[in-house]
Parts: sequence; C-alpha cells; structure tokens
Amino acid sequence: ANLESALAQSAAEPEAAASAGFLSEEEGEAEEIWLRPLLDDEEDEEEAEVVLSRRLEERRPETELGSFRHVADDVVARIVVMLTPEAVTATARTSRDWARVATSEAVCEALCRRSFGRRAQFRPERWRGWRGMLARRARLRVGGFYALRTSKWRQVKQQDMWLPAELRGTFHLEIVWWRFLRFFENGTVAYALINEAADRDPLHDAVALLDADAAARLPIAHKTGTKEKQRAYLGEAQLTRRHLDVAVDLPHARMRFAFRLEHGDRGHFVRLVLERHLQLDRYGRFPLDHALPDPATFHFTAVPAWA
Repeated sequence: ANLESALAQSAAEPEAAASAGFLSEEEGEAEEIWLRPLLDDEEDEEEAEVVLSRRLEERRPETELGSFRHVADDVVARIVVMLTPEAVTATARTSRDWARVATSEAVCEALCRRSFGRRAQFRPERWRGWRGMLARRARLRVGGFYALRTSKWRQVKQQDMWLPAELRGTFHLEIVWWRFLRFFENGTVAYALINEAADRDPLHDAVALLDADAAARLPIAHKTGTKEKQRAYLGEAQLTRRHLDVAVDLPHARMRFAFRLEHGDRGHFVRLVLERHLQLDRYGRFPLDHALPDPATFHFTAVPAWA
C-alpha cells in the first residue's frame, strides 16, 4: 500500500473520500445540510437537534472501530503508534473512524519522531505537516527485509574415470546466493548471506535468521539443513536523503555498501539499488571494490510477524 496515497485520500474531496472510506469535516457538514430539510416539521429546535444526531448516527456503522469503539481516541492513538507506518496505513484504509485516528497529526508526529528520531531537526512545515513528512520523507522500511538474489554459472570439468567417454566434457553448475538486509529503528542493520539449496526456502531461513530476538546478538548463528552455519551480522546504517551507507564488520573483513533508495510498484521506499560494494580488511585497510551484480536491486519483502 502506498502511504502517500492513503494519507492524501483522507484530505481528498468529499465524494472521493466517501468512496475510499474516509469522512472529512466538509462531508460531515454536507450530511447535516442534506438532513436539514427532513427536520423542517420539528417544532422544537432542541428536539430537532436530537433527531439530527440520531439520524447521523444511524447512517454511520456502529462497529467501524470494532472492539475499540468504546475506547477513547487518545488511547487508540497510543496503541496505533506502536505499529509500523505501513501497518498504520493499512489500518487507516479499513474505515472512516480508523482513518480519522490513524492519520491524525498526533499519530503521524509520533511515527515521524520514532522513524527519524536520530536526525537532528524536525521541520514538518517543509512537508505541510507531520502527515506529509511521514508520507514523502525518505525512510527505510522496518517491517521486513530487503533481499537480492544473485546467481553465477561455473564450469565443472569431469575427471571421473567411470564416466563414459561420450559424456565427458565440460559441465556447468549454477550457484545461487541471497543477500538480506533488515533495518531497525535505532539505526542498526542485520546483514546475512545465504546460499540457496534445493530443499530449503532462503526466505524462510532469512525470517528465522533476522528475527527481533536473534538480531539482539552479534554475531547471529542459525543452523541450516547442511553442516554449515548461516550467520547474520549487525552493522550500522546511515540514510542521507535517499543515499544509504551500510557498514558491517565480518570476522574476516569490513563490508561497506552504498545504496540509492527508490520507490517501486509495490509502494514507497521498497527498492535499494546497490551502487558500490567495498571490502576492507579488519583494520580498515586495503580497499577492494567488488563488481556489482546484475541486477543490483534489493527488493523489500514484508514479514507480518515483525510489523
């Protein structure tokens, strides 16, 4: 879901907002004006107001907030801000009341301060408010991981004496590996390199490898179906506008990655384009630039259990 479009719909024209499930102040006034002619026969103005309120409530479903309909808005807002921005957007699309609470300036301010808290200054006026900042200011998604699949064909010469002569020659073997990056709101990142096996799903391995509990340890070890161990390592991430620098210390080297954050078909900030892959020794010496893979774009995969 596109966060910017969801927030924009809450401020759209009344008819567009109604089709999207949002209720604006202008729409509420329009409902009241539409119902006023029905109250002309009411002699008592106070009684007319009671009838107006009752009819407006009849037009609005009582269960738009579900189990939260009897909870104060400020309490609901405190619960909502514990979610990721993407989860809040999904919540806002469920009904008008949820949209009113989830896209309020107070909720968006709390999410902005949590998402951009490590930055020195907040200037919501540059984004026309906290909602605009949350929708358009560059940020890394935290409810999942960014993944890149890379493959390479390698020649394998058969030296087996039992192989028939007509089958002898050069064979090719495809080697596939995945790189995963999971970002956290405190500025750390978990990095893992996983080999693809025929009997295992690397995405499932990544979920277990990069979960919140395991990410608290350095390094993170996770046994796979083979005798080897897949490992994930914690590092630091620095986002400046849409340019991202990632630094991860491995046992044998220091890895540095430079990315460009982009939008994609599945939403905002869902693509990381690798622009440089640099390897240094453990003391930061002898830089070695690695050739960039083709393609070199990490794609975001949401993990609901992390949201």
